Amino acid sequence: MSTIEQTQTQPVTEIVQDYRKRLMVFGGRASMELGARIASHLEVVPGDVTLKTFSDGEVYCRYEESIRGADVFIVQSTAANELEGMTPNDALMELLAMIDAAQGASAHRSSPSCRGTATRARTRSQPRESRSPRGSSPGAWREWASTAC
Repeated sequence: MSTIEQTQTQPVTEIVQDYRKRLMVFGGRASMELGARIASHLEVVPGDVTLKTFSDGEVYCRYEESIRGADVFIVQSTAANELEGMTPNDALMELLAMIDAAQGASAHRSSPSCRGTATRARTRSQPRESRSPRGSSPGAWREWASTAC
């Protein structure tokens, strides 16, 4: 066997790298406390972020630490928050600004976590009624057909 045949190796199917992802959790103004509780449950320190709303309604977001290459989780409620004076629209725009700033700061991945929703189900004054007749008699079907259309 020649030395050339001995030095040839199998084809490489993967490249093993020492890549350590960082997990970072940030809370928006509508959910700062919830973000801090989630971060403590995951045993990480909540990230520092500066959030401002200018007088014309423009939202400003700046991450105070490097998030390059990190997995960023953004916790923000889209419901109104009277303590912070935020409407659902303000909270949603702040969430979108935080996602945009994370992408601009080269985060590996940004995942929003929205607690609550800005809309609620419409309540009905009457219980839901079936659109088909319960009985199978021909008279019931005629009555249903005349009211259903």
